[in-house]
Amino acid sequence: MGVPYFKVEGLIIRNGIVVKSSNYPLYGDMSSRVMRVISQYSPIQEVYSIDESFIDLAGLPFHLRSHMQSLRQKVKSWTGVPVCVGIGSTKVLAKLANRIAKKYTKFDGVFDIDELPYE
Repeated sequence: MGVPYFKVEGLIIRNGIVVKSSNYPLYGDMSSRVMRVISQYSPIQEVYSIDESFIDLAGLPFHLRSHMQSLRQKVKSWTGVPVCVGIGSTKVLAKLANRIAKKYTKFDGVFDIDELPYE
């Protein structure tokens, strides 16, 4: 949670911290642009928040990882915004897969949780 500026003003000044106001209209515009690109990759999209979206990939005739790599590249190219993609059979699994995609560079920003080995 945030702290009011006046409560940390001394700390900010002592450490030479630069404080800037947020730009919610810009964030909203960029989010809309990203979501429009994502919507091209599935007929069903749920915009979950300003920076999160779920799309239904069931039944699509594509290799999911390469399809989602294409999505990542297009979002970056068209908007300048880097994204990672998590693929899972539920929203919870997709969010977990996204966390793995962000954390481990060997997955190149896309991780399909169904590719995890299990017994």
